[in-house]
Amino acid sequence: MVWTLLHSLAGDDDVQEIDALLKTGVDIEEKDLAGLTALHVASGEGSSNAVRVLCDNGANVNAAASYSHVSPLHRAVEEGHEECAGVLIELKADLEARTKEGFTPLHEAVRSGSMALVRLLLESQACVNSTCNTRSSPLHISILNEHHEISTFLVSQGADVYAPDDYGISACDQSGSEEQMRAIGIWKQNVILEELSEYILAVADKLGKESGIALKDPTSIIMNRKFRAYMSVKEFWTFLERRRRRNRLLGEVKRSDVENSSIRAKRFNHLYNASQFLESNIVEDEDAKNFITKTVQKAFPSEKDEEEEVDDEG
Repeated sequence: MVWTLLHSLAGDDDVQEIDALLKTGVDIEEKDLAGLTALHVASGEGSSNAVRVLCDNGANVNAAASYSHVSPLHRAVEEGHEECAGVLIELKADLEARTKEGFTPLHEAVRSGSMALVRLLLESQACVNSTCNTRSSPLHISILNEHHEISTFLVSQGADVYAPDDYGISACDQSGSEEQMRAIGIWKQNVILEELSEYILAVADKLGKESGIALKDPTSIIMNRKFRAYMSVKEFWTFLERRRRRNRLLGEVKRSDVENSSIRAKRFNHLYNASQFLESNIVEDEDAKNFITKTVQKAFPSEKDEEEEVDDEG
């Protein structure tokens, strides 16, 4: 397991010397100290001609490195060699080969930030929702590295925004900035849900002032008939219309976005949809009740919560 002449020639893309050396009977699968074959080296150096010659002479296109388990395709992708990756794919390289950590070539392409390689792999039918040992998907990796264009493309190809990793964190959870949320298509619904929280509090405040009894308890709000009457798309949109004139972000929101029951968003560690919330029976719907409860508790923390917060700070 040492660096051989074949490894050197493969890295240099010297096909004539490679061909001559192979005729002497050298072991084409011999590995160096890092556990890499000559094909790994050729792939990592972008030596496309050497890749073809080696494979034509029987090199294993899916050879796994001894320690990292990377394949030649992993190496080509890691180093950004699009042409070489294309040759390996043409030669039937396994698109779902896994490293020791469970990463596929698509994970590596996303990590590198190469849209060209991401497109190549997906057009070659790589699985867009493949997961590594910790169940992180390519979209998780893209969001983590803030590759917004790639994130948008992955979602367009069917990437699951809500699939959790081993820690229960989805790509949606990782999307903290407006740019990230826009990239994966959840921005509008998150803005709408922020406004829905404001609407709930505004209605509760209005009814409290009318009755002379402050509505700051989730249960009393949920059970209030007048409050429930306000929970409709029509009433909520009237509220949004007034606020849209003063809010640049809301200016992009249309009524059809509020009415769309197919778009989901992340809020308070649960998935919600504004349309589904407004059309639900909030007395019976657990998600709706939970949304109201957490909205109210966030706005009006109890004395106990405030004491615990002070203790934590102390």
